[in-house]
Amino acid sequence: MISVEETAGTLGVSTKTVRRMISRGVLEARRIGPRLLRVPVAGLAQTGRQVGNWSPSS
Repeated sequence: MISVEETAGTLGVSTKTVRRMISRGVLEARRIGPRLLRVPVAGLAQTGRQVGNWSPSS
C-alpha cells in the first residue's frame, strides 16, 4: 500500500484529485488509524488507464 501523495505522483494528478477519486469510489483506499489513508498498489494499473477518461465533475 502507498500513501495518497505517492498515488498522486504515480497517476500524475494532485493529492486533492486522489482524495476526490477515493470519496467517489473510483479508487480504493484503506484507512489506517484515524487520519491515514493508504491505496493498494494492485489497483493502480487499472485506475491509471482510467484516469484519462475521469473527470472531477463526473
